[in-house]
Amino acid sequence: MSYLIYILLSLFLFTACDGGHDEEGGSARVLPIHIRFKTTEGPQQRVPGDPGEVEKFPLPNVAYIYVLANSAVDGTGAWLLQMIDGAANKGKVTLYPERWTQDVNDPSIYHYGDALNISLWHMAQSAKVYVAVAHLENSDIEIPDIALPASPEDIVSLTYDPSQVKGNVNEFMKNLYSTPYNKPVSADDATYYGTVKDLHTNTPSVNVMLYHVAARLDLKWNVGEERRENFALGALSVSNLPKECFLFRPTENQPPNAGGAYSEPVVSSFSPTTAWSGRRAVYVPQVKVSNELVEFPVTLSYTNAKNGEEDTYETRFAFENVIYTTWFNVEADFVDSN
Repeated sequence: MSYLIYILLSLFLFTACDGGHDEEGGSARVLPIHIRFKTTEGPQQRVPGDPGEVEKFPLPNVAYIYVLANSAVDGTGAWLLQMIDGAANKGKVTLYPERWTQDVNDPSIYHYGDALNISLWHMAQSAKVYVAVAHLENSDIEIPDIALPASPEDIVSLTYDPSQVKGNVNEFMKNLYSTPYNKPVSADDATYYGTVKDLHTNTPSVNVMLYHVAARLDLKWNVGEERRENFALGALSVSNLPKECFLFRPTENQPPNAGGAYSEPVVSSFSPTTAWSGRRAVYVPQVKVSNELVEFPVTLSYTNAKNGEEDTYETRFAFENVIYTTWFNVEADFVDSN
């Protein structure tokens, strides 16, 4: 199974720097980047009495790391984009699954055993670090030639296209994590949590937690007994999903424009039992529609195996957390409307 990830940009690179080069020839300072990721947000996202389901999360084997160094402590100076191994790899770094270890207190958290080091720009007084990790099962990942950005605003506007995934798009989305651009240090400090301000010290470092980029739909479906003689699911997918999705702004994806939507299959084939009732977890981009409430519209497209007719099932979810993607419970009941 192979995957394809595209990071699409329409912005030009103003400045970029090889992670191991000091323009003045001086002794470069090294910034160790420590990363962790969280597979779930815990039982508070489940409906009361629902034990949930056991899922397996393959450990990430690739990271995309962008370090934006600034010549001022308060971030008001010039920005310089730095990447481990320089611009040639476009921020991509190989990770080794055996180096991930499970947290002793929270088994949903994994720590990468080695710090990912980058040599800092000699003028750097502060920096912002953005990281995304993914599990890709083959090495033949195609990364297009892109113009890399040079400011925090450009980095947080990086997008990817789930419809370009070669293999199982649900597995790809499930195993994609990043640093949300608007996560603060604390309730009392609104500074982005990937900010490093102590670059003047001898041992600067940053430790960031990564979170799911995709929302989780805990999808349950049921066909009422009164309809089963003439109705059985033959295909089921989540449709009208955007192709242009934010990597570091996962709760701010916009509804797709005309021609810019894709569908994510829920079940590839049904058994006689699951054609009437079943449950499946699906990971999809979380879309934000701002009306009076911030809402996530979910559209299910399905086919009636009895007669081949196609139709849609639509619902909406209000959500308040604009930092992390959410676990939504979707219950689709196909019952006789008469």
